[in-house]
Amino acid sequence: MIQLSEKTVRIEGEESQLSTVELKRRLSRIMRRLGYGDCAANVYSALIFMGSPSSIDALSRSVRYCQTAVSMALSELEETGLVNKEKDGRRYMYTADEHFILKFEITVEELLNKELRPFRRALEEFGEGSLKEGARGVAQRLLSNAQDAERKLRSYIKMIRRPDTTEMSE
Repeated sequence: MIQLSEKTVRIEGEESQLSTVELKRRLSRIMRRLGYGDCAANVYSALIFMGSPSSIDALSRSVRYCQTAVSMALSELEETGLVNKEKDGRRYMYTADEHFILKFEITVEELLNKELRPFRRALEEFGEGSLKEGARGVAQRLLSNAQDAERKLRSYIKMIRRPDTTEMSE
């Protein structure tokens, strides 16, 4: 279990000197690498560490972005399933889905299945006969790199997949 305070983080009996500020920064960096903009990344990490449903106003104050930017970021995060929205009186309250690693896994699988494999197959089908000598060497290197990347991604997916995430991604 993770317990947070402003000074330290305790994870199942181990205490770390990382502050929640540093954890938010690191999570935001991961989110940006997953393709989210700065505002969405910061809103998501703030929402994760708030620990309770939060309004646009509270999030806006927390991340120091205007309410319009926070609202747009929340819409993006909600579309991708990382944020849940519930009506509370006249306003909406937002909570973060903590399964962003699963979203990362799904993104990697989509990259593998929808982009990399078709690219590799196209390189294989293109054939050596229709290419000039210089282009043939480039195509062979690209094919080798694509095959290597495909193997690594498959291995990576197997490594991070847990039994409970298989059911969620189906």
